[in-house]
Amino acid sequence: MIGYATYVVIGRVCIPFIEDSGTRAKGVGLMVGYLILLLVMLWSYMVVVITPPGKATDHVSSAPRPTPRYVPPSQSTADEFHASEPYRPPTSSDETARDPIPVSNPTLLQAPDDALLKPEQNIPPQHTPDQRAPNSNPGQQSTAGHPQETMQRSLRRPPSTPVLLPEYRYCQRDNIVKPHRTHHCRACGTCILKYDHHCPWIGQCVGARNHRFFVIFNLWGAIFTAYLLGMMIGTTAARGSEDIDPQCIVIIALAGIFFIFTFSLYYTHCRLTMLNQTTVESLAFRDMREKEQMTDGCLFWDRSQKHLSNEEWGRIGREGNIWWKDGGWRPNFEETMGTSVIGWFLPIGRPDPRIGLEYTPNRRFDLEGRWMQRKQWPTDLR
Repeated sequence: MIGYATYVVIGRVCIPFIEDSGTRAKGVGLMVGYLILLLVMLWSYMVVVITPPGKATDHVSSAPRPTPRYVPPSQSTADEFHASEPYRPPTSSDETARDPIPVSNPTLLQAPDDALLKPEQNIPPQHTPDQRAPNSNPGQQSTAGHPQETMQRSLRRPPSTPVLLPEYRYCQRDNIVKPHRTHHCRACGTCILKYDHHCPWIGQCVGARNHRFFVIFNLWGAIFTAYLLGMMIGTTAARGSEDIDPQCIVIIALAGIFFIFTFSLYYTHCRLTMLNQTTVESLAFRDMREKEQMTDGCLFWDRSQKHLSNEEWGRIGREGNIWWKDGGWRPNFEETMGTSVIGWFLPIGRPDPRIGLEYTPNRRFDLEGRWMQRKQWPTDLR
């Protein structure tokens, strides 16, 4: 597309203007502007292509799978308990109550004595905890079953998986404990530091070391295609309907498509970096929001219920982002794009070799990586 566009711009637009003495300056100006933007875009593209995203295997040695220190509850148990409460492993008394007769003892499997089958005369009738008298006082019911108490509780149930524990960061393919925010790419066949996505346009993954260059490339791709689109529309309209070049129409269509594509990518990744999220992490937050909408049972999210959940937990993707940094968009943006403003627009500098290896978790999460309620946050964050 770049080669074809260059042929049309220079050969069929700029050169005819240059050959005409009355439009020579216009032709030179259009061609110089096009070539400058083309070179900057190609420069940014080459940088993102030759810069590796960062492989975890280059920094982490192989190790056996860590011994699990946390056993997640079953689905039924998880639904009964609040998501922020830590899972309590079953005790010996619980096991005895659940399975009072050990099968391994064959003597207990013999037929019982007939005397044991006689009904007891002095045993009072048993009452289950759920039985209530018909005229019981409603005010003495447990608060868990009170309809008003149920309405006041938020429907948000964040995942209770301790994502910071080593056993939950172990990669069975590479046999390593992955650094934080690292994921295994199936296309590349290895673990990528701060994995964002695999991009076929650059032939590799977008990760910790080349994410900034990928954003810059999309910026200059959008600027280049916007310039190309405006130039072709302007020159074609100036010629009139009787002298329209079909190849200019093709370039207008291609430039419009690629402008929408590159600008959308640039806007999306700028927004994600301001939220300190990768594409993979943003999809997890989107799934959480969709599950809340399904739980609420309506097409549009109930604003009162959303406000109640945010008051109890914080906002999904911000306070609920384990890598979120307080202080607004800038500290989150600078973690990916760097502190140099020039480096936000030009593909200069080399990535820090420590990028992608260490990240500071959000203090609204516990030491094992579980999202805590607002009342459990540090005092200065509530």
